[in-house]
Amino acid sequence: MNTAFCFYMATVINWLTLLSIAVSAIETLVNFENQHNANDNLGKHSLLPNKNTLLSRSNSL
Repeated sequence: MNTAFCFYMATVINWLTLLSIAVSAIETLVNFENQHNANDNLGKHSLLPNKNTLLSRSNSL
């Protein structure tokens, strides 16, 4: 293996790694937005408690 080929392969692997990280970050943002949209659409049936249920729980204590 000559030095140029090793440098080329290291550069390719580096760019593929950065691309993979960027794709993962974009997927995370998309999933985060979809989860919030789903929670807005579900309303009362959301798995996450909304502000009204938190207030009513604190008042009942």
